[in-house]
Amino acid sequence: MVFAVLIRGYGQSSNPPDWTAVARLLSRMQTEFDVQMTINVYNALLELCASSNDLVRAEELLDKMEAQGIMPNEFTSKTVEGKRALRSALKRIFKDVL
Repeated sequence: MVFAVLIRGYGQSSNPPDWTAVARLLSRMQTEFDVQMTINVYNALLELCASSNDLVRAEELLDKMEAQGIMPNEFTSKTVEGKRALRSALKRIFKDVL
């Protein structure tokens, strides 16, 4: 949860989000702290994508979630509900779950 908050902070500090800083944080999260990606982290990333209209990156994240077996939750749906393309991608990628 801490990393999700930090990710949101990096994203909200600039427009567009500072994706380089976010990538460094994700790398440190996994290598230095041995914390793996969770639905909370993915939701924070998707939130940044939705707010900056970065639909390509969001779809890549949804693909990674699916590949890692991380299922969307209610917050994931709320995060993408305002973006038709993201809603469609979520439904397409997780069609067996949603």
